[in-house]
Amino acid sequence: MSEGSTSDRTTSPHLRPVATTATSTSTSSKRVTFPVRSATSTATSPKPTGDISSVFPSLSSTSPPPLPPRFADLKKRLIHCHEPSIQASWTRLLAALQQQRQEIKVLGSTIVPEINFWELSDVGKRTKFRDALHKRGVAVIRGVVSEKEALEWKELVQRYIRTNPSTRGPHIDGGSVERWEESGYGGLGGVYGAVFNGSWEDYDPWEMKSRLPVKSNLYNGPGGCSMYRMFQGWLAMSDIAGGQGHLKVFPAVREAVAYLLLRPFFVPKGAATDGPAYLEAINWALEEPVSSALQGAVPAMGQELNAVTHPHLGLDKTMVHMPRVRLGDYVAWHCDTIHAVDAVHTGTSDSSVMYIPACPLTEANAEYLARQRETFAEGTPAPDFPSGEGESQHRGRLTPEYVMKNISVEAQRAMGLAPYDVQEKGIPEPERAVLRKANEILGFAGT
Repeated sequence: MSEGSTSDRTTSPHLRPVATTATSTSTSSKRVTFPVRSATSTATSPKPTGDISSVFPSLSSTSPPPLPPRFADLKKRLIHCHEPSIQASWTRLLAALQQQRQEIKVLGSTIVPEINFWELSDVGKRTKFRDALHKRGVAVIRGVVSEKEALEWKELVQRYIRTNPSTRGPHIDGGSVERWEESGYGGLGGVYGAVFNGSWEDYDPWEMKSRLPVKSNLYNGPGGCSMYRMFQGWLAMSDIAGGQGHLKVFPAVREAVAYLLLRPFFVPKGAATDGPAYLEAINWALEEPVSSALQGAVPAMGQELNAVTHPHLGLDKTMVHMPRVRLGDYVAWHCDTIHAVDAVHTGTSDSSVMYIPACPLTEANAEYLARQRETFAEGTPAPDFPSGEGESQHRGRLTPEYVMKNISVEAQRAMGLAPYDVQEKGIPEPERAVLRKANEILGFAGT
């Protein structure tokens, strides 16, 4: 969908799949032996055990403590000497958000771009779809898998495991406080540099090069994610409509991210906390003295948003459902998109999806894949999830041996079980260098 370029031959993104989930029902008695990982691969400790309440503060029984004073110092550094530009930028942003709220109210779910999978070969339709996707940050691709095949997969999974739904409010994945920290998303010179410089309109959510060195999991907590997911996404395994366990999104990714990042620098002048006057730009001023608050952000946990902490988003009215989907449709959303799931399921059948994000092959993702390969073999949770027993004691779980014997080489590579083809014809040399580096990290050097 979105491509980037860079001259760095060891970290430029190569848009090949890197798998992050797996489920099936077969095993084998002969165990696959993994090659030795590169000595340069990054090693991390397993995350603490936990559940969904350890990921999002609002689901915990205790309130998080205030952030330490160092975050106040961080906020001062980020806008030092840019205060007038930030104030002017904030005023322009609130006007843009008001326009977006009106558009979303009028268009509802139809604001989400759609395309049939077979239409992606049509340049005209693909270009129109791409432009709408870049603006909204979310999309539906119809018929990626046939309904028959999707139903077969669902039945296979149903024989293996029963799922229990949990509810989350509006949130953004990929870390929380890391978005402001210099050692996370890069601070003033990083991913969101244009926003912190007072030029939020120049921020490009689709520029990839600056995201390659990002550390979105500084605290190795359950809410952090060390894998770079360019898109989050899932494949529908049932028919799902709004109110039936469907995904809800804020379909204006650039404005939403800019607001999330600038919100901690501003406070309301008046005592009132609602009404049109409360939201007016003239009612908001740069915070003085500067506090450590980063609304909705807690180290090691996910970034949350609500009507109190982020009032200008109007989340009670702007979180729209994705269009109704059928078995085999694919739903995608930008990694910084605000999203949530229906708090109440009012339907009469299940709402089943298979989570399949789009993860480009980068050096950092290859390092994650090497770690995930080990947990996959053990049946324990992947490295970005709370640790524990996982499926290690489950009977009939998917194993590396089954993958190597029964599934395509593309799937084997996506699971880190087979080397990438560095001799593939027709690919640019920088991409070939990425494949070589990934093979080295995975222990396939020389292949």
